[in-house]
Amino acid sequence: MSSEYHSTLIAKAIAEYPKLGYSILPGFFTEEELAPVLSTLHDTLPGPDAFVNGSAEFQESHRTNYRAGLVDWPYPSTELSLFAVHPKLIELSEILLGSPDIRMYNGHAWVKYAGASYDQDHHRDYRGHTPVIASQDPEFAHVQYFILLSDVDEGNGPPMFVDNRLAEGVPMHPHLAPRDAHPEFYEAEIPGVGPRGTVIAFDIDTFHRATDLKRDGASRYMLLSFFRRAEANWVAGPGRGILTEDAEWISFVENASRRQLDMLGFPAPDHRYWTDEIKQAYVGRYPHADRSWLGLA
Repeated sequence: MSSEYHSTLIAKAIAEYPKLGYSILPGFFTEEELAPVLSTLHDTLPGPDAFVNGSAEFQESHRTNYRAGLVDWPYPSTELSLFAVHPKLIELSEILLGSPDIRMYNGHAWVKYAGASYDQDHHRDYRGHTPVIASQDPEFAHVQYFILLSDVDEGNGPPMFVDNRLAEGVPMHPHLAPRDAHPEFYEAEIPGVGPRGTVIAFDIDTFHRATDLKRDGASRYMLLSFFRRAEANWVAGPGRGILTEDAEWISFVENASRRQLDMLGFPAPDHRYWTDEIKQAYVGRYPHADRSWLGLA
């Protein structure tokens, strides 16, 4: 991707996101950037033929539980875990959230298969992100990303989005917008389609929904990554593993850049939190992590 094309996508997001509540950015990530992620993707998610060739139990789990193909961050693939806080996502989040003081607060990797049931009503996502209600105040803003890791067209389950202008005046609660209550949403919905590497940015209060994969044998791979302004600390924290010794979490920390650690709320290098004792304990917990930012060899 040329820097000119990337700048065009950033400008597209800046223009569309505040107005529509979402922005579809085709080819945001290049094939070169995707390569290390795709090469380890199936360390985290089953292959595209797993449903067709899977056991009766595997198929039934996907038919009856739409989250059966979802894995929480951090992932068995360290490359995939790092990609959730890719520098280009951080840059875009800083722009859309209007601040460099931001956090990545959750993430999922998700595979879906034709033959399983995913179709939903339009809804707002805030109930899965906060115990309160999404705020319209930009100081407490959030942005969600769908990162397409496979080509997505109308045959393999694109997410659908509603222009925020169409939903103007709809109360934040309840979060659902069933078809019989808001048929206009379903008539005007826009599919989130694009080649792999496409990023879809959308607001926590944007109506959207999942759809079934209609093409026989189809599959769809997607990474979800969620960012917020640091002030909005009532929003859910990252996925499993942060307070444990899970191998996935340790591998993430030991391979992350300092800026990527910022996204998880690590204290700044010059923060008084970092006493000599804590520095040594940190090295003990993460023996293979970069420690240069702590002033340690």
